[in-house]
Amino acid sequence: MKKNSLYYFKRALMLSIPMAIFVIVRDLFDLELYNSSTILKTFAKGLFVGIITGLILGIINIFAKVDTLIKKE
Repeated sequence: MKKNSLYYFKRALMLSIPMAIFVIVRDLFDLELYNSSTILKTFAKGLFVGIITGLILGIINIFAKVDTLIKKE
């Protein structure tokens, strides 16, 4: 069964969501919670890290075909 490239990006984005949540929660411990601009910057930073990580993992997954190697074993 041939899979398109979007399949590998969906798998990688699902793996990067926990990383984005980790960055957001970690940075919330260091913030003053009364300032809404710092909270918005933290959420933006977490989403940026998650999306970039998902893209990198998706590209690696397309070229390495990690998903197909795992199923063959």
